[in-house]
Amino acid sequence: MTEADTTIIEVDFRNFDHISDLLFVLESYKTGGMGDGIPYRESEKARLITQFIVHSNVMAFLIYRGGKIAGGSVCFKSFSTFNTANLLNIHDLCIVGEYRGKGLGRELTEYIVQKGRELLCSQITLEVREDNGIAKSLYRKFRFEDTTPKMHFWKRKLS
Repeated sequence: MTEADTTIIEVDFRNFDHISDLLFVLESYKTGGMGDGIPYRESEKARLITQFIVHSNVMAFLIYRGGKIAGGSVCFKSFSTFNTANLLNIHDLCIVGEYRGKGLGRELTEYIVQKGRELLCSQITLEVREDNGIAKSLYRKFRFEDTTPKMHFWKRKLS
């Protein structure tokens, strides 16, 4: 297949087909080697859909190859107090198994970088697992790098 067979769209969270494809991509990621291996429960899927609709700062993108869903990304628009400018955070970026290694992660990342420019963002941020060499290699090609000083992503579970 050629790049002409590739389409990237911004998700309309009120479009059932878009939501269905996005949930498929997210569940593929969640149940894969970099996720927790546990499929979403129906109640979790419903909560995701609701939160996508009510959060004005969320945006998602889907990439199709030959008309079939091949991957996607969930991003959040935010604001940098240090840079006094918009920023875009790539929260999830996943290419579905059979489509990996075909340049789709590169195309989707390129699309998101361009979207960041359109939104007048001063930077794009992301988290990447330390053991995810494939993703780290992709992001380095787009000049993503560790911060200076090095930052750590911490969490505290509340429930």
